[in-house]
Amino acid sequence: MVSQNSSRGNSNFNTECAFGNAIKELKISQLLKASNITKARGASAYEVFQFLLIMVFQRCNLYHFLNSKKKDTACDDNTYYRFLNEGRFNWKKFILLLSTRVAAYMSTLTSRDRVKCLVLDDSVIARNRAKKVELLSTVFNHVIGKCERGFNLLLLGW
Repeated sequence: MVSQNSSRGNSNFNTECAFGNAIKELKISQLLKASNITKARGASAYEVFQFLLIMVFQRCNLYHFLNSKKKDTACDDNTYYRFLNEGRFNWKKFILLLSTRVAAYMSTLTSRDRVKCLVLDDSVIARNRAKKVELLSTVFNHVIGKCERGFNLLLLGW
């Protein structure tokens, strides 16, 4: 769905087009509505979600983007923070519906004889010497059996 080949010079343009096509093909707007993720006014929930998703895959921080010269293309910063912290949005249902749709889409790309499975890995990236790192937390490492400072790395493979 998202191609890794860069045919144009602008990688931001390629990322936006690739994710725009993937979001349309997976019908993300329907999944957002089914999960009670809606907004009453202003930019739609679909536009806000698409912007945040593109920001993640471009490895851009929301804070730095909103303080850059490109901030005129985005909504107000409170819009994004309220969107992410809204209590009535059912994010678990959205992730379940999205994973079901992605699995169904991926199964059409493989033969029926092939064994299909999802591999889930929740590794810990240890940062014991760090103190002032964004999103740093104390996480339980199942491998060594104790808590340490770091990040949870959640991977899902097909």
